[in-house]
Amino acid sequence: MKNSTRKHHRYPYIASAAIRERNIADAEPVTVMVNNISEGGMGVFIETPFKKGTKVSIEVNFINLYGSEIKDVIHGEVSGLTERDTLYFMGISFDKKIDPYKQPNLYELFNQSIKGD
Repeated sequence: MKNSTRKHHRYPYIASAAIRERNIADAEPVTVMVNNISEGGMGVFIETPFKKGTKVSIEVNFINLYGSEIKDVIHGEVSGLTERDTLYFMGISFDKKIDPYKQPNLYELFNQSIKGD
């Protein structure tokens, strides 16, 4: 079994996200399924992955406790890839931890996940 290099515990969560490469101005977003999230990163399922080390912008879309669709944007870097049948599991390390002021909705979602732990 591999030693984990993660700094933060990841919590399972199902959401969608639109990921685009940050260094390309007109980059088309790629829709992915979020599998898990931590204060320092997330894991997603994707058909055609970005290369490891690619800087990305992630718009996370999820339903809050009140049934409203919520979006928040966070930046990161592709930190790992694992092939899973016809999909890839792609790990993304955030540039900075989820911030309650810059990503208030994502911060609230993450804290709800912690409370259920």
